[in-house]
Amino acid sequence: MIVDTHTHLWESSSQLGLCGDTERQRRYPAASKTSSTYNLHIASEAVDVSFLLGFRSKLLGVDIPNKFIADCSYQYKGSLMGFGSVDPNVDDIASEAEKIRSEYKLYGFVVSPGGQGFHPTSTSALPLYDYAGEHSMPIIIHNGSPFGTPAVEFTNPVLWSQVLRDYSDVNFVFTDMGWPWTDQTLMLLAEYENTFMDLAGLLQRRWVGYQALINASQMNVLDKVFLGSDFPSSGASAAIEAIYSINHLGSNSDLPTIPRQKLHGIVERNVVELLIADV
Repeated sequence: MIVDTHTHLWESSSQLGLCGDTERQRRYPAASKTSSTYNLHIASEAVDVSFLLGFRSKLLGVDIPNKFIADCSYQYKGSLMGFGSVDPNVDDIASEAEKIRSEYKLYGFVVSPGGQGFHPTSTSALPLYDYAGEHSMPIIIHNGSPFGTPAVEFTNPVLWSQVLRDYSDVNFVFTDMGWPWTDQTLMLLAEYENTFMDLAGLLQRRWVGYQALINASQMNVLDKVFLGSDFPSSGASAAIEAIYSINHLGSNSDLPTIPRQKLHGIVERNVVELLIADV
């Protein structure tokens, strides 16, 4: 099974708050793109399943409703799996998490310490981890485009270390290779069985991706690395091609390479079976 673990949709730029500002879009150009479930469906023809990630942030004024994510997922049920966003700073987490699971039938949660402005060990966030553990739902930790991370002080993945230890029954996925904290993210993957990362942003940061994959190979954690296109930044086919061609960066040199079968394992990893119970 081929799973794209990182896609986004929004209905209009009005849902993006500060991310819709012209100057901010210059730094995060993907926020200027709008798309539809049909466009995502077409762009995802190369994969069996796409994870559609919601996002809500009072800090950024972003509100992509969880119901919208649910409606999109229902439209292409079987090929789109939605993940609802919770903002620990403002949400009644117990109520919102229950709605995400029971009413919207979404498969997990999306948070962003840097994009929402909370410390991973904040008491306001603990009820979400408790709920995720109780219901075997994964938590995706979003870092990077198209929304950005204005609360930079909370972006270092090492801040999650205590949470990863205390909630070992919850699967956590760091997006965007953990950029710019890629080595720290890989350290967490090596240390904690419940920790993973996706390769969203690989097309935009090929050298960072090459280094991340080489280091992941040398640390024997490539089996915890997932395909992620970051649609609408790019489509699944381009993301897959970027993974398979990553060794070209080291061609005609003494730089190390990643065995083809290991790259094949990333592309064809059954992430749904790995992360989500009872699917």
